[in-house]
Amino acid sequence: MFYRVFKTHPRALLMLSLGFSFSLILSACNGPRDAAPAEARAETAGLWVGVARASVSPDQSQIDGEVEARLVGTTVQHFHLGGFGIGPLQNFPDPLNADLTVPAGQTVYVNATGAPEHISVRVLLLEDRDVGTRIAFVTLDAIGAGNLIQNGLRAAVAQAAEIDPDHILFGQTHSHAGPDLQGLWGGVPASWISALYLHAGEVAAQAAAAMHPVELRFSQLETGEFNNYRRPRVFPDADADNTASLLRAYHRSTNELIASLMQYSAHPTSVGSSNDPRIPHPDYVLGLTDYLERDGGTALYFNGPIADASASGGSCEGDDYVRVRCRGEALGAAMLAASTAPTLISGPLRIRHVQAILPVTNPLFLAAAAIGGFNRYIDYALLPAGEIPFLADQAQYLPQAMPVARVNVSRVSFGEQLEIVTIPGEATNTFGEYIQSLAADRPMLLLGLTQDSMGYILPEDEFSYIDPTGDDGFVLPFTSYEEYVSLGPLTAPLLRLQAYNPLFDAPPEDYVPPALAACIDDSVAGPCVLDTLAAQLPYIQAAYAERCRNQFGEDDPVCAVLAGETP
Repeated sequence: MFYRVFKTHPRALLMLSLGFSFSLILSACNGPRDAAPAEARAETAGLWVGVARASVSPDQSQIDGEVEARLVGTTVQHFHLGGFGIGPLQNFPDPLNADLTVPAGQTVYVNATGAPEHISVRVLLLEDRDVGTRIAFVTLDAIGAGNLIQNGLRAAVAQAAEIDPDHILFGQTHSHAGPDLQGLWGGVPASWISALYLHAGEVAAQAAAAMHPVELRFSQLETGEFNNYRRPRVFPDADADNTASLLRAYHRSTNELIASLMQYSAHPTSVGSSNDPRIPHPDYVLGLTDYLERDGGTALYFNGPIADASASGGSCEGDDYVRVRCRGEALGAAMLAASTAPTLISGPLRIRHVQAILPVTNPLFLAAAAIGGFNRYIDYALLPAGEIPFLADQAQYLPQAMPVARVNVSRVSFGEQLEIVTIPGEATNTFGEYIQSLAADRPMLLLGLTQDSMGYILPEDEFSYIDPTGDDGFVLPFTSYEEYVSLGPLTAPLLRLQAYNPLFDAPPEDYVPPALAACIDDSVAGPCVLDTLAAQLPYIQAAYAERCRNQFGEDDPVCAVLAGETP
């Protein structure tokens, strides 16, 4: 029957043959594809990382100074480094724009081996392809960066890496030999800022083009070898944050090290203003990142709560540059030699943000803003006091309109395994402990000077305009350095209320200031405010007695009274 049909209708035979052949082709194609998508999904799923870096050292023209326009006339804008002195006059034309701090006199430091030690911008892209979340960690060797610089760099990275600008966690290493991007120390040429954005975009594009499937391994080490407590030690057991954290990304197939992200709390201040000439430099951060990169990949470094943490450690003899490289290498070696096995970190990767609105009450900052010292770096907007969250009831005691800083605080979570939380300035260890208490069951990285750099963040019970050590004599007010470079005493409590508590969905009891909660709950970290007040009085008395004897001699009777000695 079939034969007769095909014989009388040859086209039917042709169609059947074609259909049969086509079905064989489909079977051949669909057979392998049944397995291939599963493999492809496995290869494109999970966590992916891409990382890159670039030098941002100034060129000779920027070191020599470049002519820039001002509202009236022009000025020669030099490349200023941060952290020492003050120089807010860059908004004025010459000759009013006199350098009050010594600008950099050389483009880059070249070490004894002939290798240049550049400042750099580094970008690490991290993506969870199962949930579609991509974030960027960006670091820059600078003392800080105002919100205008933050926005400009985020825009460049966001466009290059196709990422939400809010998902870019931009931190500064806080090197005091890094460029001044806040305007407090004299600023930098506009051409260097433009080049910074260009380099950041290029680095972000390179990182996005080199994404690899990775396995994340996390480890922590407690070490006080590389920092010292630098605030008034009212309580003998007061200490800096000694936690060193290391997150490393290894290629999922080859186990090749792709990237390292390390966090520790220590001020990079050792390449100081005494160097002649001053040279842009990453301080100990360079030795640390170079050491971590010996195993491969590119390393990024974030500071933590550094308000009360000076740097120490490293035993090499030599100038500032040799000693800080040695310090960084020693910190890296200690971290890699830690005996605890790394923890495998997986997703899901989540990110949350909360915006805080903080009043600027520091007279120094208000004066600098009034003369344009922050222009091109920071924009403090005016807002009626009654519109600032949690301050409406106090509006009758505040100026009717005041400058405010708006800042995002971010929380990055890896399921229940790890938290990464940003701090928009230099916080004390006690403030860091408060943040950690909001997720006490999980390890946490605190990224200081990230999302903004608003100066020092001091809990209200530790904030004092009078230096209790007496180191600055009896000059009032603003004799405590950290308070001197802070938005004001409202910064820490408003960050707690507006940002950190909501970020962790904290229960109502967590809205009580820790210094008060500690008075009724022994489990709260830190002392009760009443204990602090009681401890401050003998501490201040002893400090001033010591100052008195250093000035007037051991046998001075007034000093003996200050020391509480009876005749």
